[in-house]
Amino acid sequence: MLELPQKFQNDIQGKDTHLIPLINIDDRIYLSTNKISLDNNYIPLVKDLGSVKESIDVAKKNFKISSVSLSFYNYEYNDSYLSHQLFTPSVMNKKMTIYLKSQSADSIDDCLLVYSGYIKDIKENADLVSIEIEDRTESTLHKDLPMEFVKDDIDLPDKYKNKRVPIVYGFVDKAPCVYYNLYGSALENGSTKYSITPDSFAIGSITNPSVLDNDIYLTIRENATLFASQSQDTLYASGVTEQYYIFYNMILVDKYSEVNSASNEVQTSIGNTDTSPTGYNYVEVENTSDVVFSGGSYNLYYQLNDGLSFEKKTIPIKMYKDIEGTTPSTDLADEPYLDVKDFSNVPEVFANPEYWFWGNNDVVDSVNYNNIYGESLINFEAKDFCSENSVLKTLTKNDNSEKEIKSLLSLEWGLEAEIDPIYTTGSILPNLRFKWVDASAGINDIYSNSGETDNRTTKNISNNLFSIGQRQFYQESWNLIDQNGAMKYLKVKNLKLKRTAILKDFIKYDIYANVSGRVDNIAGTYTGTPQFTSEERQNYYEGRTRETGITAYKPIKAPIKAPIQQVKPTQIKPVIAKPLAITNLKIKKDSKYQWLVLFGKM
Repeated sequence: MLELPQKFQNDIQGKDTHLIPLINIDDRIYLSTNKISLDNNYIPLVKDLGSVKESIDVAKKNFKISSVSLSFYNYEYNDSYLSHQLFTPSVMNKKMTIYLKSQSADSIDDCLLVYSGYIKDIKENADLVSIEIEDRTESTLHKDLPMEFVKDDIDLPDKYKNKRVPIVYGFVDKAPCVYYNLYGSALENGSTKYSITPDSFAIGSITNPSVLDNDIYLTIRENATLFASQSQDTLYASGVTEQYYIFYNMILVDKYSEVNSASNEVQTSIGNTDTSPTGYNYVEVENTSDVVFSGGSYNLYYQLNDGLSFEKKTIPIKMYKDIEGTTPSTDLADEPYLDVKDFSNVPEVFANPEYWFWGNNDVVDSVNYNNIYGESLINFEAKDFCSENSVLKTLTKNDNSEKEIKSLLSLEWGLEAEIDPIYTTGSILPNLRFKWVDASAGINDIYSNSGETDNRTTKNISNNLFSIGQRQFYQESWNLIDQNGAMKYLKVKNLKLKRTAILKDFIKYDIYANVSGRVDNIAGTYTGTPQFTSEERQNYYEGRTRETGITAYKPIKAPIKAPIQQVKPTQIKPVIAKPLAITNLKIKKDSKYQWLVLFGKM
């Protein structure tokens, strides 16, 4: 609310009100419509005052800058032109104030300040000078967020120095994180840990830290069991498996050091340090990928009893939404049926009923046929994994030779089959095999409808193609599994490829995490007023201890920041009067916008 000078307030109570504008430019140029001496000498060069308006759209959170355009006579006055005064020196971006003087005013303190702004534009011709001024509400209100930056004088990766520290509200999947000094002097004095955070303020939770490689988010495994097994008999065998732990709003990882690089000398270990793969600048990651069906084939082999050569007939395996096979499907989310339907190119005896042979069959017209065998290959493709160039391929052994390092994979499956012994003897359960480019695993106990294959190692983890078939990889070759059985259909309820790899150059990766954002109380909510005290935080996180028995570091001081307060519309208004019955002073309001016209033309 505007406070009026007492004399101004008294003067506007009567029927006759005489208001004169007084303009101060850069505290050196004083202008008015009349020649006035009041604290300073005002020269009569004001021709016209435009209107001043600003508005706030509360619903859309928009603010319009208040501005005003003024016109002045560019006449010679006291041996000087106004245009000359404005540019010797220049008044661009200088402050301008506008007052209204009432009839009883004896000083500038008795006058009403109606506008204060900064000169943004000046236009002139032979007779007139136009000046446009704006207030600085926008520059005052506007803040580039986040406002906090990572320090540049501490031991952190260079790419994170001077980087903005993120702010997280609500739940954010794959929120970006930065390396950050949350330990104060601990990091500066050589802590063995990097602290990584998505927000320097108190947050609800951090889960699933990950790195981005080949445009794929790869989850950092909490325990590097693959690295532990693959690093045996190497210089890195003494490391620990825990790659990170979550403490407060931090992801803590072992700090990489150049000291941990392998030398050309024969050693028994690298530094004999209690460190995880990240301390060696490696990181173990995993990803579970959806897959798509990419076709398949059913090959039927048989021989006539006349002793002639084998016949081979190939029938495509297709995917359908329905068990009858009338509606094709392209999406495994349909829980589709894989089936063989087109038996037009095989002898009728193998097509009626339309059963799909897996392995040997001994009883289909044994008078005319023998050596009946069916082999199927069902192909799938997974989404991309990491780049093959990013994968760790070798580690140095104790004798300075190189050990080949492999990655890990398995297949999560949910399958249902209709099986019938009508044309088989012996086992009626097809032996399904998960086939990778250099590995295989059995899909055991299909009657259970779901499961996961045993883990297999591979040198080709970035390959995306695999199959379900009848061969296993043994001694660097593919061998056909002896089996017999017949299947009417195979229903896919779930199929996902799970891959684990060790990546090189951990320090180069940006870190992401699933984050439940800012909280400021024990209840885990954000109220806008910090209530989560240092003591409460310490009690909440007390006792975090690693498997090694080392107590987790605690922040020197919990970082508590008051949130930026929302600005109320009434706080944004320039200094103006409440509605008054004075000439040329108008105030307008409506329900959506709150805006003001400070003064019109004089």
